[in-house]
Amino acid sequence: MEELVPDLRITPADHDVAVCLPDRAEGEIEVWKGNDGFEAYGYQARGYLWAQFPGLGVFRFREDDTEVVAVTEPGVPEPVIEDAYHRNVLPLVLHLRGYEVLHASAVTAPSGLLVLCGASGTGKSTLAHALSQRGYPAWADDAVVIDVGNRSAVALGVPFRLRPRGLAATHVMRESEPTVSEGEPRRCALRAVAILTRQPAAAHALVEIERLPAAEAFTALLPHAYYFRLSDETRNAALVDRYLLLASVMPTFEVRYRPGLAHLAAILDAFEERMIAG
Repeated sequence: MEELVPDLRITPADHDVAVCLPDRAEGEIEVWKGNDGFEAYGYQARGYLWAQFPGLGVFRFREDDTEVVAVTEPGVPEPVIEDAYHRNVLPLVLHLRGYEVLHASAVTAPSGLLVLCGASGTGKSTLAHALSQRGYPAWADDAVVIDVGNRSAVALGVPFRLRPRGLAATHVMRESEPTVSEGEPRRCALRAVAILTRQPAAAHALVEIERLPAAEAFTALLPHAYYFRLSDETRNAALVDRYLLLASVMPTFEVRYRPGLAHLAAILDAFEERMIAG
């Protein structure tokens, strides 16, 4: 959304922005870890919030600024910085502005938004793009922004780029390039959320879909929430309250499926039957 998403300004190191690295942090340093061993750092210094991504650069912002500044490390192409901004930094900025953001992909259906959560490598982007090929337009990849109100929740559209990984990228993206969502601000009702889990190859069922009670849905959703720092007790209390509401108003399903592109069509059939048309 134009009024929601800050502009990104990219500048080389040692240019016009004085960079504060984690060793100059004022207070606690938050460490964000990926499944592949990747680490990034969030901290506060000199009146700004900072997010450092080793090997890429440092992002500087305030909660109410209209601009995020990225100071790049030498040799990092601008598209890589832009991708890191949309996937990693923008969700943090929006979280600090009072929105909740799920680490998820999503597609739109006539009944509302289908949100796909899961750990890195579970196939969120691949399934989202495959569903888009069946006529359900992609809405988000890696970050689903949610405006949680009084007994209601709605998704907000922000720019994104689909990025399936490994062999799945070759298979499902062979007919089209990844696309970026742009244009007018968008809002979409939430239809359901799927928590994805890969089953062993020897599992009896190809795909199993089970709706979770609200209490189990809350504990399943919370690990996929973006946050800037765990030490912010006031903001995190609001986060918990909003995810409790989200779990109570949005159908949440655990989806266990057998990995392999050979099973993709059957998995998509199950999604359509249970979570889109059902």
